[in-house]
Amino acid sequence: MNFAYSGTGIFETMFPLPNMTIQINYFQQLLENKVYTKKDLGSSIALISLAGNDYGTYLARNRSIKGLPGLASSLIKQLVVNLQRIHDLGVPKIGVLAIEPLGCLPRFTTPSLLRCNRSLDLVAKSHNLMLWRAVKKLRKENKGAVFVILNLYRAFITALDRSGTIFTYPSGFKYRSIPYVTTNT
Repeated sequence: MNFAYSGTGIFETMFPLPNMTIQINYFQQLLENKVYTKKDLGSSIALISLAGNDYGTYLARNRSIKGLPGLASSLIKQLVVNLQRIHDLGVPKIGVLAIEPLGCLPRFTTPSLLRCNRSLDLVAKSHNLMLWRAVKKLRKENKGAVFVILNLYRAFITALDRSGTIFTYPSGFKYRSIPYVTTNT
């Protein structure tokens, strides 16, 4: 099953589509309508993705970058509520994605487009640290449940750290990877 909508987030984003809480409501409705039972969920795994749309929406609305740590804290608090709810609905194994280095996404790179935006990357690091702590607490509170963080951040950094590598896209456009360790803004 997939309840995700591209462009959505934990909170309202630029796209008028169901946020994560409403998506979980859809899942709950299936259980209440007995389309699936808790027994059916016994071998299920949920993959929860928070890809940064909440951050993108926040920044697109011309808000100060100084407000991002508060947003990160709010996102993690609601994400924990959502993870617990999914577990309480009967899903025994839950994987959640750490967010990617936001400052290295094309829409957030510095004006030269040659370097990652260090400030946004620090927000991503802070977000992921809060996520790690929150998931550790969830594990303690839910003995026997499996909560796993899939480190999307590290995957991105590994790809970005391949200094000097030229990627050629099918369109013929060439992109030179800039190593993460050289970021500065």
